[in-house]
Amino acid sequence: MILLRVAITFIVFLSIPVAAKDINLDEIYIKRSSPLLKKLIFQKLDTYEKLGAHFVDRNVIFSGWHSGDQIIYIKEVPGNLNIVYRYWFRRNRGEEICRVSGIITYCRITPNGRYLIMKRLIQREEIIPRGERVLIDIESNKQSVVKTRSPFADFSLAVNGASLLYESRRGIVVRKLDSGIERLLLRRKRYADIITSKNPSIAYISPNRRKILVINGAGGIYRGKLVEGASRQVSGISSATEIFWINNRSFIFRRGSVGNYSAILYDTDIRRKKVLLRNSLNTNLFYSYHAKILSLLKDQIIILYFIAQNRLVNTGVEGEDISFDPGGRFFTTLLCRKLFVLNLQNVIRRRIELRRTWSSLLNLYQQLEGKSEDFENEFSGYYIKRKATMYRKLLHE
Repeated sequence: MILLRVAITFIVFLSIPVAAKDINLDEIYIKRSSPLLKKLIFQKLDTYEKLGAHFVDRNVIFSGWHSGDQIIYIKEVPGNLNIVYRYWFRRNRGEEICRVSGIITYCRITPNGRYLIMKRLIQREEIIPRGERVLIDIESNKQSVVKTRSPFADFSLAVNGASLLYESRRGIVVRKLDSGIERLLLRRKRYADIITSKNPSIAYISPNRRKILVINGAGGIYRGKLVEGASRQVSGISSATEIFWINNRSFIFRRGSVGNYSAILYDTDIRRKKVLLRNSLNTNLFYSYHAKILSLLKDQIIILYFIAQNRLVNTGVEGEDISFDPGGRFFTTLLCRKLFVLNLQNVIRRRIELRRTWSSLLNLYQQLEGKSEDFENEFSGYYIKRKATMYRKLLHE
């Protein structure tokens, strides 16, 4: 029964507008008036300072690397407006690229760093807000807008260059953004057996472009089909956006239900699934292709998977929406809607400072366990115990 109630709570949580990606779960389960909530936030932000984090900006909803030195990020401002910035990390200087109105629900930068592509929900002359896909040329600052059936994710990007994949009436189309040339990549009849809704199908293509994973569904339930020499269905996919090819034979995806997600690595050659992470409130999967580093979350703590070494590293640092620079030395992360840049080696080396932080955070969560007057809702006790257990395990590693 408790798991059912927790699942219901997270369904409510996930109904929050998608643009507010960096949600502080503490603020959902702990009353804002609680002095302990303020101490939790201060302690987590203080950890970033101890690790030598570079603060970029606040009220940020998206960030990603444009090149070795440049970061692209989106700042949300009052008036249903979003400002896109280019930021030079080493020079600590930024400039505005453009402004985009509406609620941004999904965003990606092409692997070559040239284009920013987003989905948005916007109110125009129609009574009901509509979905649009916005393409921004970062170099020229030009924008192009296409009306779409859905306000949410309905496209993917090839893992190299600047090619956009989306579904047309005929099937999956690939469009080269530099030239605008389009071609039909996969006819609809090749994956018609997995279409179960009016939602768009999304295709993810392997680096060598010989394998295509197509998914269709909604609400955390998706049917998948791997199209290559002999096509076959892939079960268990629960996110339309947390899917990444990490090489020509394997891809990562999210599996599970609300409040109990896992990260699954699927080897297409031997048809074997490997669980990288179990039982997380949110996985927030992202693969930095050039750096060859996968980032994921265990109840908001950043976990890194180094592909070449087949190694998982628990950083012990809370954050979200992690993106590595091409060299794999620095990564961006959001905490309380503040954008930071962290040095990976500083995070790994400064374990003593982190242990002190873990102990302080554990103490705060333990205090909250006995203060039901600070609970925001009936599921707060479960959440707080889960966080306390997580930090207790970190201290015993």
